[in-house]
Amino acid sequence: MGLDSVEMVIEVEDRFGIRIPDAEAEKIVTVGDLYQVVLSLIASSSGLKCKTQHVFYRLRKSLPFHLREGLKPETELDRILPKENIQATYSSLQKQIGLQLPSLVTPAWYSYMVIFTVITLIGLCFYGAFQDLLIVFVGSVMLLAFSIRLFDRLHGEFATELSGSNVRDLVVSIVAKNYHNVLPPYHNENEILDVLKVTVVDTLGVDLSDVTLDARFSQDLGMD
Repeated sequence: MGLDSVEMVIEVEDRFGIRIPDAEAEKIVTVGDLYQVVLSLIASSSGLKCKTQHVFYRLRKSLPFHLREGLKPETELDRILPKENIQATYSSLQKQIGLQLPSLVTPAWYSYMVIFTVITLIGLCFYGAFQDLLIVFVGSVMLLAFSIRLFDRLHGEFATELSGSNVRDLVVSIVAKNYHNVLPPYHNENEILDVLKVTVVDTLGVDLSDVTLDARFSQDLGMD
């Protein structure tokens, strides 16, 4: 298949949350052929959209095109979310996908540093209290309060990691946070056809009036 064909299949899969087998995609000549494939996959038990599948395709659609191809549940997160500037990238991804993403977490070394600092200062507080050293006690309490406020402010800046390691982990977390907001249903065949036509228009840049069931993708719609 040409680049336009691949992009069309990906867009349709993402829009409807289905997986079109390569063998079926090769047989598609007209808009009507594609419509029948989409209908059969939505209606069949193998094509029914579960929440995780829907979120996976929604996530894939939110990524730049060069990252969509070859994306699988087993894909490592570093491939789509590199460590460099991850907070800005993650924020942009959340806007694109339109769902709440799991929060970034701080690295283990940061958590250990916080725990060590807090325990040390609490220990100094007790030491000053039991040894009747007012200066040590008051100083330790003030440092503890300051440290807690400082760590609270720095937490967002140091939150640069995800708890999962691959795309599947991320998808599962997204579903958990948006369980009642995913998987919008398609109510009837006319609605499916309308969505499909708009997808073709968006992908190929043709007029909506040209997208008929008999229209051939290559000859009539100019798809490579």
